[in-house]
Amino acid sequence: MAHVGHVEGWVATERRPPSLRSAWFVLLLTVSCVGTYVVSLVLPYYANGLQGSSMEELWALELTEQWPYRTALGAPIGVAGVFAVTVGPFLAAGTLWWSARVLWVYRGLLSPRVRALVVATLLVAISIMAWLPTPLAGRLFNWFMD
Repeated sequence: MAHVGHVEGWVATERRPPSLRSAWFVLLLTVSCVGTYVVSLVLPYYANGLQGSSMEELWALELTEQWPYRTALGAPIGVAGVFAVTVGPFLAAGTLWWSARVLWVYRGLLSPRVRALVVATLLVAISIMAWLPTPLAGRLFNWFMD
């Protein structure tokens, strides 16, 4: 049974399932969210040996004085961090919704390659959403926003 999209006049048109290109685009967008978390939040935390410090000790440290923020790549990493903190959760939620909807609505119409990409997108988005309420994510977000 084909999914009926919208009605134009008196004729109902069918929607096509997402193409391989659009599935790749959404997957890369979701993976870029993971990459910004890793580069801007997790990497400075572990590379500077801060995993054993308390929250007060983290707040006392200036993030811009830590590696890699004090290098030539500090400004782009800072922009990636702002993206990760502000847009990342919404992007993960949106791609989670998109991939779940595509798998449900087009369950019999997806090619195996597109289905594999959509499932990969779903798993990456679930992992992001599962990581966000962890204590580590809270510490890193608070440290970044300080």
